[in-house]
Amino acid sequence: MSNRLIPIFTRSEITAVKEKDIVFAESDGRKVIIHTLERKYCYNGNLSSLKEMLGQNFYKCHSSIIVNFNKVVSIKEGILRMEGGLKVLMGKNAYLATRKNFMSFVTSHAASGE
Repeated sequence: MSNRLIPIFTRSEITAVKEKDIVFAESDGRKVIIHTLERKYCYNGNLSSLKEMLGQNFYKCHSSIIVNFNKVVSIKEGILRMEGGLKVLMGKNAYLATRKNFMSFVTSHAASGE
């Protein structure tokens, strides 16, 4: 996975988050919240712009959530269990598509040895 940096600009802070450290990101109105195992980063923006910066390992499993498939531990009953004990709830409509895409991701990475 890429060591690429994702820039985050707020009124009080300029920082960069390593793409590989992102567990998931969510939008809340005009805010984007990036979750890592260490902390949350909140800034004004939109999820679509963030998704364009992120690599192929990130999947939009909900209209307001992007997950890093490398950080998914399991999918069960509409809940993505992520590293660090974080949980992401999916809507009923997104569950089957997310499950299918995650299965493809896992099998392709298992075959390549990543």
